[in-house]
Amino acid sequence: MTDSVNGHGRDKPSEDGTRVTNEAPVFGQINADEAHFYGEAPVDHLDLAHQYLRRRQWALAVRSFEEYLKRVHALTAEDWVGFALASLGGKRPRAHTPEDLFAIESCLTTAQEIDVDCAPAAALLAIVNEDLDHVYNRVPDPSSEGFTSVSDGLDLNWAERIATAISVRESRTWRALDARVNPDGDSPTQLLSTLTEEERLDREKRMKILLNPAPKEPAKPEIVNGVPSGLLIVGGACVLLLALSLPRGLGWVWYSPLPYLVFAGAVMMIVGGLRRTGVWHENRHRRLGYEFACAQHREQMARYRVDLPSQVQVETWIERDVQTIMARALDRLGMVLDDLNERGRLIRPLIIVGPADPPRTKIALHPDGGYFASHYSVFVLYMTDRKLGAYRTSLNATTGQREPDEQTSEYRYQDIVSVSVRTNRLDPASDKKGESSGQEADLAYDFVAEQPKSALAERFTLVVPGDRFTVTTMVKNEKDEQRSEIRFSQPDEALAAIRRRILETSMSGRKV
Repeated sequence: MTDSVNGHGRDKPSEDGTRVTNEAPVFGQINADEAHFYGEAPVDHLDLAHQYLRRRQWALAVRSFEEYLKRVHALTAEDWVGFALASLGGKRPRAHTPEDLFAIESCLTTAQEIDVDCAPAAALLAIVNEDLDHVYNRVPDPSSEGFTSVSDGLDLNWAERIATAISVRESRTWRALDARVNPDGDSPTQLLSTLTEEERLDREKRMKILLNPAPKEPAKPEIVNGVPSGLLIVGGACVLLLALSLPRGLGWVWYSPLPYLVFAGAVMMIVGGLRRTGVWHENRHRRLGYEFACAQHREQMARYRVDLPSQVQVETWIERDVQTIMARALDRLGMVLDDLNERGRLIRPLIIVGPADPPRTKIALHPDGGYFASHYSVFVLYMTDRKLGAYRTSLNATTGQREPDEQTSEYRYQDIVSVSVRTNRLDPASDKKGESSGQEADLAYDFVAEQPKSALAERFTLVVPGDRFTVTTMVKNEKDEQRSEIRFSQPDEALAAIRRRILETSMSGRKV
């Protein structure tokens, strides 16, 4: 039998370069005594370190690097980066002690001293700094801005090694590396591109058009009634016929009724004809004015529809704003996305978006159907294994800016009193007077157009001791499909998830 402990009698490498030792045949599994650390040549320790890095056996990789340094006292710049990556042990920087972080940063600094253009060292050092900036809520060092740009020029192999070895989603540099490695990846931290100044101004202009009344259709003109003038003409004709029916013997003497009847009939017909002509001209003028107003309205509506944002465009704007609010919620709650892992699966936050409470909120009906609000309440729920993190704020849909008011709370699942989604009817009469019947759903929303008589409001409510979260998730018309629902809002999913967590906690009897 070969003796692998003292290094004597070791089998020679085979033709394919592999070495036969007393290691188990399973990939990545080694003998427990790890005797091959002793008696190896320095180059063997470096090769082993590279192998362990590929296998993600971090502790053995660190030990191999240390054994190599005892004999050679030198590493290349990339090997120093590998040493630092192995020292991280697959954990994010904030999970290490200050002493360990100092050693890791020393490795990366040494790599940069050897090669000032060492992109892997710059990228990994940027990730370390950005993670620590996030955990301590520090303003990023301006000098670290350059590290983020290094990720674009980093070798794809190194980008993959770093992005897959550790997960630091709060780091801009790590996200850039992950986007290169997984361009089609579905990451909750991938934000939509920010708007340019020109796009922002265009958005404000279009949203103001949506939230203001559309050009009104001209009212049909009131037609002047021509019946009285027609009756006057007919009456005059009847008088003339009566005069013609009188006996001819009466003549045109002063005591004869014939001249008077003829005169009266003629006057009646003349006056009736003049009035009839005036009515015709007046009605014609009104019809021409109405046709001109209709033509102008068609032109205004054409311009209105061109400037009006589409429903998809509005939802894309709101989705971009909500993603920014999600990152804000993480910071305010003191959480990172790694806290949301459950059995290796990332639990996505639940988003509830709906029209903010009146009186500042206006609701407009889009010509294509569907209501949109001027302000939205955004409710973000982060569900960890032990607690529920809740963040609420308001969003100005016109500017895309978050309102100053915000609320952050954390609850244990067993402390939740109730969670519900219910629908109530909006009463236009009581809304206009500011009256309320004592029910929560009596909301005085300001509808840009006339409020539908069958308007309904759906509300999500989370109640805990001493606190209450209520969000109007949707305003809709009962008689048709027009509604204010945002497609990525998840009130039903949130309701089911919270109830499931409450049930699991009560069944397990776990005390947190």
